Amino acid sequence: MGERYKLRQEQSKPILNELKEYLAGIESKLLPESFMGRAIRYTLTQWDSLYRYVEIPEAEIDINSVERQIAIGRKNFPICWKCGEGS
Repeated sequence: MGERYKLRQEQSKPILNELKEYLAGIESKLLPESFMGRAIRYTLTQWDSLYRYVEIPEAEIDINSVERQIAIGRKNFPICWKCGEGS
């Protein structure tokens, strides 16, 4: 595969595996409804989606480009975001 895939397998995968092990280890030590308990439980339930970053070389680490396009759209077409507000 490509260089990006190789780097992710060598560098990112071990870090993510260690992070998951750490989170799973401390999850039971926290109150389930505490902020940290909820954050860790959410991370672990979303783990498969997060881990796709390692398996799919085309996947980006962030979605800033998508968020930027949404912000530009809101700025350029503000009337569209008001539809459905009951006005």
